[in-house]
Amino acid sequence: MDAINRFESKNTFMLMRLENLIALGICVALFVIHLGEVRWLPAVILFVYIDAIGYLPGAIAFHRSPTKRISKVYYVLYNTMHTFSTQFVVAGLWVLGWRPSRRARCAAASTVTTRH
Repeated sequence: MDAINRFESKNTFMLMRLENLIALGICVALFVIHLGEVRWLPAVILFVYIDAIGYLPGAIAFHRSPTKRISKVYYVLYNTMHTFSTQFVVAGLWVLGWRPSRRARCAAASTVTTRH
């Protein structure tokens, strides 16, 4: 499979692209809506890790290879890191391991009222 010889038809390819575009639009909208709540260091790390794991090792191997041929492991890494299912797993692990930031805990504590 390559850019010219695809397994899917033109219509199914366009539907998959549309699905990705809709997902991107939803993610961007949620990001913008919650912009004030973004913890920037984790956001940058979660944005960069996909290519740090999925792209960079293959790019380095390609540039170091005298024949410009690389192992299929790099293709698998790239495709695995660029799937929704991998990102859902990472997001789930993030939520399970998430602890509110100090600022969020302080804000929550300041809004608590005591009953008489």
